[in-house]
Amino acid sequence: MTPASDDRRQWMQSVRSVSRLPVALLTTIVLAGCCGVTTTYGVKPRQDPIDKDRYSFTIFYNTFSAQSDVDMKARAEIKKAMDIEGYSSFEIVGVNRNPSLQRDVYDVRFYRRQSESPSSAGEPPPHSGDEGPGATPVAPSKYEDFLQCVVVIRSTEGVGTGFFVTPDGDVVTNRHVVAGDREVSVKLRDGSTSLGTVSGVDADRDLALVKVRRTNVPHLRLASTSEMQVGADVIAIGAPEGLSWSVSKGIISATRELGGVQLLQTDAAINHGNSGGPLVSLASGSVVGVNTFGFRKDIAEGLSFAIRADEVLAAFPELPR
Repeated sequence: MTPASDDRRQWMQSVRSVSRLPVALLTTIVLAGCCGVTTTYGVKPRQDPIDKDRYSFTIFYNTFSAQSDVDMKARAEIKKAMDIEGYSSFEIVGVNRNPSLQRDVYDVRFYRRQSESPSSAGEPPPHSGDEGPGATPVAPSKYEDFLQCVVVIRSTEGVGTGFFVTPDGDVVTNRHVVAGDREVSVKLRDGSTSLGTVSGVDADRDLALVKVRRTNVPHLRLASTSEMQVGADVIAIGAPEGLSWSVSKGIISATRELGGVQLLQTDAAINHGNSGGPLVSLASGSVVGVNTFGFRKDIAEGLSFAIRADEVLAAFPELPR
């Protein structure tokens, strides 16, 4: 067996092992600090179950670690994985820093073909908006104007959904989607990705506000209570099970209250990954609710819930009405 095949076998074993071990310290190096204090790093890679070219690398460190050393170690481990797996380049999509837990999580996408790789390793690939003559044609959706306002959010806990509510990059989502992170990865409909900063959280309402450094973005208006009529046609947009920009259709079945929070009951499908996405009135085109949770089909058919739009305005009064 060649040294290269040994490296690949060890790499694949490390990726598989993270589901079995609470902490897999795969690589350890000791650096002498300026004060003579040693710093130990551990690396835990995890492959995305949907997007096989995407990985998260968790870097563990101690209190005395310099951030530059952590970043350097992360890039070295990502580069090592890139070489072993046969990729040509990589993009660091986002970094979730958790100094209190002494770990940082690097969200990474690898690229195989030169034509789809970034111009340089570690830099985002350009997006032209033109898929090229070899691309598979996609039929335009009649809901495309809504889809342009929806984003996919990736945190340390997984994938969720959000939507722009201002042209200046304010995104509404669920608090459980951002999972306590201060920064999250935000992917737009055009394929570009930005780092979003969590600017507000209302834990009681399970709502969060994320700021993305974008301007003139398409956005959705939050509906008034008069637009939340039982029986009204609605669509739920999100990323169920990682399938981004999916649309399900239904009606507002009822209004409910849970723990003092006003909810809309709907039969539009809301699955894992839909959380934080908009429930849109087809009559007005406004957001009547924030998709939050649904019951499994083996428990109840067509039983899903969204936090009403007026609760969003109560949580974040700075948003336009």
